Amino acid sequence: MPAETLYRELPIAFIKRDDAAPKDDNHIRFSVSSETPVMRGNDAEILRHDDKSMRMDRLRNLGCALVNHDPNQRAGAVTSAEIVNGRLEVEVRFGSTAFAQDVKRDVQDGLLRGISVGYRVYAWDVDEAARSYTATDWEPFEVTFTPIPADATVGVGRDLSDSWQALTRSLIDNNRAANAAHFKDIPMTDPIQPVASAPVAAAPAVVPAHNDEAVRASIMAEVREISQMAESVGLRASDYSSLGKVAAQAAIIRDMAEKAKTPAPSTPVVSMSYDHADKQRDAVAEAFMVRANLAKPSSGNPYTGRSIRKIAQMYARESGIRGANDWEAKDASHFVLGEHSQINGMRDSVNITTGNFTGFVMLNAMTKVVAKGFESAAKGLVGQSGVPIYDTQRVPDFKSFYIGGLGTANLQETAEGIAFPELTKTEGTYNSTAKMWGGTLSLSLQALISDDTGAFDRSLRQIGPIAQKTVERRLVEKFLRGTATTDLSTWTSNTTGTCTPVFTTGDTLAAARANVGRGPAGLQQKLGLDGNPIGNMSRFLLAGPTAGFHLAAIMGLAPGQTVLNSGQYELVVSPWLESTAITGYSTTSYYAVADPATVTGLILSLITGYESPQIQEYDAGAVGARKWKAWMPMEADLFWFTNSASTKIIPGAQQCTT
Repeated sequence: MPAETLYRELPIAFIKRDDAAPKDDNHIRFSVSSETPVMRGNDAEILRHDDKSMRMDRLRNLGCALVNHDPNQRAGAVTSAEIVNGRLEVEVRFGSTAFAQDVKRDVQDGLLRGISVGYRVYAWDVDEAARSYTATDWEPFEVTFTPIPADATVGVGRDLSDSWQALTRSLIDNNRAANAAHFKDIPMTDPIQPVASAPVAAAPAVVPAHNDEAVRASIMAEVREISQMAESVGLRASDYSSLGKVAAQAAIIRDMAEKAKTPAPSTPVVSMSYDHADKQRDAVAEAFMVRANLAKPSSGNPYTGRSIRKIAQMYARESGIRGANDWEAKDASHFVLGEHSQINGMRDSVNITTGNFTGFVMLNAMTKVVAKGFESAAKGLVGQSGVPIYDTQRVPDFKSFYIGGLGTANLQETAEGIAFPELTKTEGTYNSTAKMWGGTLSLSLQALISDDTGAFDRSLRQIGPIAQKTVERRLVEKFLRGTATTDLSTWTSNTTGTCTPVFTTGDTLAAARANVGRGPAGLQQKLGLDGNPIGNMSRFLLAGPTAGFHLAAIMGLAPGQTVLNSGQYELVVSPWLESTAITGYSTTSYYAVADPATVTGLILSLITGYESPQIQEYDAGAVGARKWKAWMPMEADLFWFTNSASTKIIPGAQQCTT
């Protein structure tokens, strides 16, 4: 059997021994598991309850009482756990939170009637003939209150038909003495009542096991009985006659219930589950977001507020790694970096196979932190209405791709009854490729040991905003440098003398505002492939801080005001336009920009599936540190075409000068 997290459920059976009374009203004592067989597929699973077979330290020292196995729904803590007469008995102290107290009241009032135990098995004793396996080395680690318990006798759900519930109870009661080694008398919270209308064959009397012959005769009688039972409900007797009686009875009832309740679907059914490991991974990711100040801590997350190495140590312990409790700071730090062979007492150990914390859990957490930072960071080149001045397109890969648009931007006059001309497309006139943008961050062993990982947390938080700024810079670079496939070409604005607005301190306010209007007018007058004006309207004015200051005053915008200029233009200011590090920078130029939803203009190209920064392991062999690369593939382009006069035209923007 695989070493996975398993669960088994039963009704809450409170312990009423005088020597086991709970301390007070905030404590309860009850049984959580026994040696009762539970069906796993076609086999019966038995948990051996003795000191040699059970690892109790984890439950006694760190055991939690949850609801529905959700680590974010903690109701209390296990204060004691002991093995009594083949059962695991625990005492739980409820927490002081409102949630924990609500759970306590539901348990006391009988609304939460089921209990489930989570455990892992490390060694099995398999009986092939009896189709059963017994856990000889296993570890319980949490208990859970659940509203829907399983049947306490054979692990089969109580949702069977009434007649078969009656048959189950009859078989168990009439054969309890013969099966005492397999069944424990667990009290039922709502005893099943037989239904008279459903015929049930009477079970034969129990054969006393006075000698070997009597035992063999009893076994043969049981086989015949089981065969008859299987045949009576339309099942093949040969599938059950070789099983032990307990396993066979359970298998017949289970298979009959499945046959009666679950008809074969006409289409395939896909079932997905969310297991404990997934919840742990998400809890670690949430803790990393809290560390990076990108989320508020939520109640019930055990990883919140811990150092990175402490998070790793707790994850290792929850994943069943033996000895994690005894790790020193150095050992836990090696585990964070994936250096398992360096952990004291675990060199070359095969016990660290439950998951790679560095490559699976931590990488997932870092990716979510970076994505959250990218989504929440301020986006540049966005107007007051929240609409960006650029369009975003998805491309398949790093290969060359084409940027296309309609070159004419006007319908053609066509006589009645004559075919309309095809809209002239300019796909292929401009092509580009996505480029890789990124950087490296590292986490050293000594930083983990010293718990000095603040710089690492800050780096994670800042990757997202840095990526947003990089995208904005690249978009502006394309504005300043032009549209050719190289970054060295000059801007082609297609301006004339009447399209260059000028405003100075000597201009009157009315004249200055009229000059501002000349830029959008120039955008409208650009000629398409047919020689006619394209007629594209401006929606944005893009300027640097210096020009933006004058434009805001002329447009009647107060400092910090975000209203539109009479609903006509939105002023967008970017400091990159005046950055001396970018070719073509200017403190006097600004641009009238069309709405990207209607005009092919400034375009941000992203590879599909990589719309935000990614984190990937890098240089895994580094000594004393672990490195990751943060990367984002993208490219920016400004669409253009060549008109009938062989002039390059940028249909989505117009360059202006103050």
